[in-house]
Amino acid sequence: MKNKEEKNTFKRGLAIFLAVLLGLFAVYNAVWFAYREIRYSPFTENVPKTYGVYLTSKDDISYSVSKPSYLSFTGNLALTDENTAEGLIIWPEFLSGYKYAALIEARTEKENGKEVPVLAPIMIDKDGNWVDNTGLYGKKEREKFEEKHGDIKEWLRLANEMWNLEE
Repeated sequence: MKNKEEKNTFKRGLAIFLAVLLGLFAVYNAVWFAYREIRYSPFTENVPKTYGVYLTSKDDISYSVSKPSYLSFTGNLALTDENTAEGLIIWPEFLSGYKYAALIEARTEKENGKEVPVLAPIMIDKDGNWVDNTGLYGKKEREKFEEKHGDIKEWLRLANEMWNLEE
């Protein structure tokens, strides 16, 4: 009799554990979905969805919105100069605020006999100032950054115009 009681207790405990686990997973899914829709929907108002991708182009600048993929809380906004492939990546932070990176040409490499730009993602603040402290970039990248600083400020202005990022 005791053995049967132990089996029933084990089964009941396992059922409760699985129900709690399933409930937590459902809550995580609901939080993820709400965050994804509430945080990212304003960014898609001016960027139409075409073939499942939020992408638009205006005056040789491409704007795109990547909502977080399933169960991830990280998506991004991107602004790209169509002539140089340089631009910005903007990561909306969880509740408010943003992290920014400027993608600028650091060097070129030969690929199939053609010069191809290699872009360096350099962390910047909302005003376009260098804040990258990764230690990955040296004097050459810093000089390129200074050369592009005017473009970076213009890209930030355009991003603010498109997505109303001012806090």
